[in-house]
Amino acid sequence: MVRDVQAIIWERDFGRALERSLRERKPVLIDVRKPD
Repeated sequence: MVRDVQAIIWERDFGRALERSLRERKPVLIDVRKPD
């Protein structure tokens, strides 16, 4: 259950960072390692 919640939060934050990067047209450092 906790693992699922962490995955959802990670995906949401990743998507938000990706959108920001595309919108500002500059690279955003993203930690692509998923939490254990």
